[in-house]
Parts: sequence; C-alpha cells; structure tokens
Amino acid sequence: MNNLILYFCALSLVSCSSISEKTISRMDDASKPAWATQEKALTVKDGKLMILGFQELDVDAKISAAFRLSDNSARGELSKMIQTQFSSILQNLEEGVTDGGGLTRNYSSEVSKTMLAELKITNRFWEKVQTFGNDGEKVYRLRAYSLAEIPEAKFKALMRETLDKDKIDPEVKKQVLNHFEGEIKQFQSH
Repeated sequence: MNNLILYFCALSLVSCSSISEKTISRMDDASKPAWATQEKALTVKDGKLMILGFQELDVDAKISAAFRLSDNSARGELSKMIQTQFSSILQNLEEGVTDGGGLTRNYSSEVSKTMLAELKITNRFWEKVQTFGNDGEKVYRLRAYSLAEIPEAKFKALMRETLDKDKIDPEVKKQVLNHFEGEIKQFQSH
C-alpha cells in the first residue's frame, strides 16, 4: 500500500511539473525580443538609459489600452528610480530627514518632470499566453511590454540643468550627480 501511495505521489509531481505557460499568439507572429523580459526594469546599453514597462491584463483587453498602461509603467519606473535615489542621497547627507520627505519629493518631482518630457517609447511588444491560476485552472493573459529610452548624456545634462534651476546647495548637487553617475554604471548591461 505504501508503494502505491508513493507511486501516485510521484505521478502527480511529474504531471504538475509538466504544467507550464504556453504562448498563444504574439505581435506580428514574431519571436519575443530580448528586451521584453522582466529581469531588469532599468538598464544602460549603447549610451542609453532603457526602462521597461510591463502590464498584464485579461486576454480580451484591448491591446492599445495595454500599451498605454505599459508605457505609463515605464514612465513610473523612471520616476520611482529617481525618487528612491534622491531619498537615499538626502538621507545620507542628513538633508530633508526632518521635513517629512518634502525635500526628496520636491527634487525628485522636478527632475522626473524634466526627464519624462524627454523619455521616448521606442519599442512595444505584446503576447497572449495560457498560464495557470492559483487553483490550477487555465487562464489566458495579455502581456504588454514597452521600452522607453533616454540617452545617458541627456539624462545627466537634464539632471544638472534641473539642479541648477532649483538653486540646490552645491554640496548636495555634487553628491546627487556623483550618486546618479554611480547608479547608472550599475545599470549597465554587459
């Protein structure tokens, strides 16, 4: 009897492991581009800061709506990165710690507005997949990917311009620029 139980357990493990996602259709019946992966939201390649936007919806959602949402996701990733970096910088400098984050919000908001105006959506891709829900039932999903880019040199120039316009303390400005320079190097793909 124990052998029979072990056999059925092994059989169910083997059958569960064969459950995987299946692509139903893709944009222009093309293969999935290398950039359309959720591995990294931000990378630097060929002198450009590249930001991935992603949105997953029910399979019958409009592709145009999915692209608008994934485009906004890319913009949101850039803004989130900027705000996180400003928060880290200002905390390390012990600036803006006592103001409830107002200084971080102010600087990151100004920089984000400037950057977002220059951010360009350069590629889009969608795919429909069959996957499985929490209880094992088949579900069909639409996945939309957007690739946004801003030249690294433009990013750095806009950062300097925005900080100059806001008359930021020179020491804070130096720390901000050095910090973002280091972060950009970390995002570089190899």
